[in-house]
Amino acid sequence: MIVEDHGRTIVTQASTITDESEYQRLWSLMTAMYAGYNNYQRHTERKIPVVLLQPESLS
Repeated sequence: MIVEDHGRTIVTQASTITDESEYQRLWSLMTAMYAGYNNYQRHTERKIPVVLLQPESLS
């Protein structure tokens, strides 16, 4: 996956968080930054996925 961040282009690997404790930890961080995620979750029956993006190493 290619991500642009403040004018930089970064090639990343995306992985969906499946560990429940890690999901809850990251969800708490996300909702602390943007409370709208909780509102969105309340209006859907599905669990909103949390996806971790990590830069690919340049080998």
